[in-house]
Amino acid sequence: MNLGWLAIVIYGSAIISPFGTGNVYTASTTRVLYALGKNRYFPRILAKVDPRTGIPVYALAVAVGLGLVFLAPFPSWQTLVGIVSSATVLTYIIGPISAMVFRRTAPDAKRAIRLGGIGLIAPLAFIGGSLIIYWAGWNTNKILLIATLIGIVLYFTASSLWPRAIERPPVQSLKAALWLIVYLLFMLSISYAGSTVFGAPHSLIPYPWDLVVVAGVSLLFYLWGVRSGYKTKAIEELLAGLEETRTTGD
Repeated sequence: MNLGWLAIVIYGSAIISPFGTGNVYTASTTRVLYALGKNRYFPRILAKVDPRTGIPVYALAVAVGLGLVFLAPFPSWQTLVGIVSSATVLTYIIGPISAMVFRRTAPDAKRAIRLGGIGLIAPLAFIGGSLIIYWAGWNTNKILLIATLIGIVLYFTASSLWPRAIERPPVQSLKAALWLIVYLLFMLSISYAGSTVFGAPHSLIPYPWDLVVVAGVSLLFYLWGVRSGYKTKAIEELLAGLEETRTTGD
């Protein structure tokens, strides 16, 4: 059909699209590493900004290095995309819980946007995110969830060995985060023992009951996560600043 030119366009798109996405993720990861360094969750050197360019060069170098390290073990581009997509969803599921915790701990705070019906939207969003992660299958989740759990262990180890460089979380924060650790272990277990429809190596829970289990247990984790939230010092300072601004009219 004389469409050879179309193949060239498709190949070009296959190069340009990931390249653009890679640039965006490199920039955003650099900014995240900079913030982690500034908050002392990571070494402070990551927060150092080049005065000439305004770029946190050490954070950028670490972001590029980590990108290459994570790219190396994946056998195909499709595998990498699946893991990155699931990792993105994993970060998004924290949003519904955070929103409800803020509503509970700071109900009178002035908000630029107040989402109506969040009491229903938030749990549905958390359940939906959990199902998306489960649908990714065992081959994706075993890498994503195990890597996340290893990262948690490394963080606590590093904060214990180098407390001056990496801020050690308070005990109350550890208790509030316990639900997330158990949740990751649950998602790893259900991905392994769920239905073979979604790539589980051992089908202990047949389809569609596996979806019911994921949805039901995810709702319990959502309630646990919301209940674990507490008013932090940062929230108290923010509310105090907003109250002062409203009183003085400045």
